[in-house]
Amino acid sequence: MTQNRTKQGEPSSSPSISSIYYTTETTASCACTTPLTGTVGGAPEPSPPPSLLSQAAGDQASFTSTWLTPATTEDLDGDDDDYDDTNFVFENGRRYHAPASGRVMYPLPNDESEQERDDMKHKLALWMMHEKLFYAPVEDTLKHGGMVFDLDNAVAQKYGKSQVFGCDLSPIQPAYVWDNVFFSAGDFEEDWTDYPENAFDYIHMRYTAFSIKDPTALLQRVMKHLKPGGYVEFQEMTYWPRADDATLTDTTPYAFRDLCYYVQHGLANLGLDLHMIGRLPGELRGAGYDDITEVRHKLPIGRWAKDRRQRQKGIWFLRMILMEGLSAIAKRPLSQGLGWKEAQIEMFLVDVRKSLNDSSVHAYFPFTIVYGRKPLDGGASASAAR
Repeated sequence: MTQNRTKQGEPSSSPSISSIYYTTETTASCACTTPLTGTVGGAPEPSPPPSLLSQAAGDQASFTSTWLTPATTEDLDGDDDDYDDTNFVFENGRRYHAPASGRVMYPLPNDESEQERDDMKHKLALWMMHEKLFYAPVEDTLKHGGMVFDLDNAVAQKYGKSQVFGCDLSPIQPAYVWDNVFFSAGDFEEDWTDYPENAFDYIHMRYTAFSIKDPTALLQRVMKHLKPGGYVEFQEMTYWPRADDATLTDTTPYAFRDLCYYVQHGLANLGLDLHMIGRLPGELRGAGYDDITEVRHKLPIGRWAKDRRQRQKGIWFLRMILMEGLSAIAKRPLSQGLGWKEAQIEMFLVDVRKSLNDSSVHAYFPFTIVYGRKPLDGGASASAAR
């Protein structure tokens, strides 16, 4: 059983999570601290945000949590996509989704640079998940032909007999897709009037949990559109660096951790929760799902890992995703959420980049997968039916 941690800034697990470690690594010792004063070139120091992840204790048997070991490294192929270019806004030289009516602002750009980074994040997810697109037990269903709501095109490519429906806030879908893919522009937090109820075998959301403004309403909507026995799955990093040794303690100066803290606080001011993935097991349980499972993989930040494959993942993550995306990650949360000027942000990011290149800090992110099942008709649990 992992210890539930409530230190300021760090995402803590729900007290009801039981964790099983299938690795030879030591149990994670989660380092955290609020940023040190004076690290942002005179930028205003925000007051500590309230805990976004505190949860009431629940039934410990209601879901399981597992750390998995790394798998074999393989090269992953990507696609070169052309996208439409309408319904956007431009800020600080980047293109963003135009805000929908009543929608909390989506904090990341959607221009070509960010779409390339999304492709790299997709490859990284496959790498972390042992070349699997999902962990929910829906493989057989999709092989024989199921209905999927997915924010990704890869499921359609692999499971040609299934129908895959997807949506995005803006029309940036690929110009060429598989015949079994149906895209539309829309907001998954609005009513799904274009989709039938009790129809989907599997609903998949990756790298979107931090943008959910109302998890209760979303999970109720998902429940309504899943078939009885259908699964929903979320895949997201837990955006708080931690270490299994003393290289990252509460007092270790580490500007990248400071960035995570400020982004968390900036998004909170904008109505979003950077650490929503940590709340989802409890939210799923509260919404009536069963067979809730949480799985975590350790994703090194940088080249410090001794294991070759883990080091390759860390280098890929650092160079292709973090370094390429720091500006995109920081701009809106820090400018619109905290009121920082662009010059302050850029000065701060100089220190962040230096900290990311410091291999003496053995930091990693947990890459977290959470899934749950809509109960079968008559209240039978999914585990009993399998």
